[in-house]
Amino acid sequence: MSEPIDEQRGSATDDGHGPDPIAQLLSEIWVQPVVQRTKQVAAIFDEGHDGGSTAMGAAADPDPSVAQDPNPEPAEAVAVAAEVRADSEPALDGDDDVDPLAAVLASAHEDRPRSGRRRLLVIALALIVIAAILVWFGVRTILSSSDGRLVTRIADPSAPGFEAVVEKTPTDLILAVGDDGSLASATILALSSDTKGGVLTVPVETDVYVATSTGLVAPVALGDYVVQSGTDAGSMKLGELLNLSFTHVDVIRPTDLSTRFGTDPLTVNNPSEVIGADGAVVFPKGSISLGADQLWTYLASSSPKESPAARAGRSEAFWRALLSTGDASATPSSDGIDRYLTSLAAADVTYTVLPTSEIAAAGGAPARLRLAEGVTGPSAIAAIVPLPEGAPGRRPRLRVLDGTGQLDDARGAAVLLAAGGGQVDVIGNDRNLEVAVTQIVYSEPAQQAAAERMKAVLGVGDVVQSTQTNSALDITITLGADYLRRPSSATSGVTGG
Repeated sequence: MSEPIDEQRGSATDDGHGPDPIAQLLSEIWVQPVVQRTKQVAAIFDEGHDGGSTAMGAAADPDPSVAQDPNPEPAEAVAVAAEVRADSEPALDGDDDVDPLAAVLASAHEDRPRSGRRRLLVIALALIVIAAILVWFGVRTILSSSDGRLVTRIADPSAPGFEAVVEKTPTDLILAVGDDGSLASATILALSSDTKGGVLTVPVETDVYVATSTGLVAPVALGDYVVQSGTDAGSMKLGELLNLSFTHVDVIRPTDLSTRFGTDPLTVNNPSEVIGADGAVVFPKGSISLGADQLWTYLASSSPKESPAARAGRSEAFWRALLSTGDASATPSSDGIDRYLTSLAAADVTYTVLPTSEIAAAGGAPARLRLAEGVTGPSAIAAIVPLPEGAPGRRPRLRVLDGTGQLDDARGAAVLLAAGGGQVDVIGNDRNLEVAVTQIVYSEPAQQAAAERMKAVLGVGDVVQSTQTNSALDITITLGADYLRRPSSATSGVTGG
């Protein structure tokens, strides 16, 4: 049976075997300051780090003539502990000069002289493991983030959460410019895929829009603007009209046609005859053969009272003939017009003329063209440029995700949205493939109108504002089951510009 505890001293009553050392230890721990306990324990472990050489020789009794600090510094506590370890048994007889906690720790350290080192080693290893885990979780968080950039580790296009950066359709604007600076033709070559491409002829009479000094926007025919401001300015304004950033812009001169493309006669199916100023037929309608010295004349000539549509048709016939003679087996160069000519020679090519309507001219002024009613720049190029790079700042940047598992990672909807004026940067699958209602999510208030326009293009969905503002993309569209059920007569994407 345990002995009663003396509340004044905290020690066990003497039973003939001396004081209870455990009770003495608890008593001393309770009454002595916590700071002293901390310093003494720290000193013992510091001594253990030094291999015991620092304090083992300091076993002499303290000088009674020197006042003792009731809260000794670590070095003094080490000396006390060393003195205790010098005896064969720990001094637990209640001597006030000996710290019982230090004595017990010192005794344990004497029995296992390397325990402090081992403990520190274990702690260090544990810290390393914890740090590695934290680093792993940090990297995992970055890799899993889709705000601001796309980093995906999912390779299966059919898997939930799959996303892919969209490679934009390569385009080359070719401006045929005479030695006098006049624009003979404007043609866009596009590589829609590895096996498909397109050629879009832009009538040089088509209006582009230029800001005047008064802050107004005035229509100017593309050909006139190139003469006034040059090919760089003309290509920029045409890009704004079509909402398209051209991958390349090439200017060809009369000598380029004769030296690069006139090595062999070019057979052209001419859609309309060309009449000279004297009334003579320069180029008859039908199949004609053009020599090197006739290429520029054919491309740049116009008959009196010839319609812009007829002239654009002749330009298209020229490019059809040129591409049909290309070497489909040649390896395309990595850049410039040769890449497009070689690739298109081996591709299934769509030819089209920019849809325009003619503006009646007054006072003998030449006719001018504007985009046909109901046609926008994005919808006009959609047939050959399914995934365009938009003119700077003129298309909302989109992430388009399939939330149904039935839409081939949203590729079809991406093309539809691009035709409606969006720039699709990311396509893929939502992590939830059971989305019921299409979500069109934007964060910046300035993008609300664009989000509403994308909803009009799709014909379904809810427009939602997000509280997250750290995404590099403007709008995230998650297609739901309502998109699958939309009628086949839904908008084709001509809404918006």
